[in-house]
Amino acid sequence: LAQSVATNLTTPCTELVAPIQSVIDQLPGVGEFFNLPSMLEFIIDGVIVGAIAAIVDAGFDMCAREVDAAGAEVGVQSARN
Repeated sequence: LAQSVATNLTTPCTELVAPIQSVIDQLPGVGEFFNLPSMLEFIIDGVIVGAIAAIVDAGFDMCAREVDAAGAEVGVQSARN
């Protein structure tokens, strides 16, 4: 996943912000605080982690409901209650 994200998302986006970053770097002291490629990578990583978490959580919830339903059929109370 990391290689695909780097090739298809991070690299093209970094190339887009490079001219802006070069202007920021020319401003005395500002380039030390505003590193657009690093900010961009942080945001992309956060989106990926959030997306994966949402997928896993949804899958877990579905499985948990199925286990609860199967348990209810045989008279076992859910452990989540």
